[in-house]
Amino acid sequence: MKYVVISGVSRGLGRELAIQFHRNHYAVIAYARDEKALNDLKEELLSKNACPVFLFKVDAMVKSEVQQFAAEVKKICTSPDVIVNNVAQYTENAISEENFDTLEEQMKINFYSAWWLTHPFLNELKQRKQGHIFNICSVVSVKPRYNAAAYSISKGALKFFNDVLKEEMNLYNVKVTAVLPGSINTSSWDGVDAPKAAFVQPADIAALMLHILKNPSPANIDEIVINPQLKGY
Repeated sequence: MKYVVISGVSRGLGRELAIQFHRNHYAVIAYARDEKALNDLKEELLSKNACPVFLFKVDAMVKSEVQQFAAEVKKICTSPDVIVNNVAQYTENAISEENFDTLEEQMKINFYSAWWLTHPFLNELKQRKQGHIFNICSVVSVKPRYNAAAYSISKGALKFFNDVLKEEMNLYNVKVTAVLPGSINTSSWDGVDAPKAAFVQPADIAALMLHILKNPSPANIDEIVINPQLKGY
């Protein structure tokens, strides 16, 4: 049985990832902060097939909680086949209008949480000489937005983490891929007058990631950039 670990599965892309990986017969081990959303997701997944589902309530900003989650994962499978660092939070403000507390929160959720979750498994992955790590970055990782300063900085840090990790893990046949989506059609846009149907759809990103995992090629897909065709988003 294959195991996938996903952060931030209460809604949006994370939830879709859990659904599609489970549909493809991966045992899903995941966390989110919303306990009701976790219970609803578990019920939905288990109604489709009998692959195991392990969901935990975790706050991505709290180092000890993410590390405890990683310890629980090790009890289940020692070393997962796939790790997806998906959890994220978006804020808007220019640097001149931003306060440090917001930047610190963004760094914890959008970058540090990925380090806290991934680091405990690296030696096992290197020994196994197999596995795949996906880091859900953003187009702002490479084209920052001045009015989303803290978000851009934290996602830029995640992209650098991805790239440095990729260079190390390439030596051990472990694949590392950065996913850089533009605007995604998620509940984050609820109440906003925006053409959500024209945005990148979570199901498309999840399907693309699964397609990469099914590719037997020894080549590493360094990054996936996926944008809406609609300009300005």
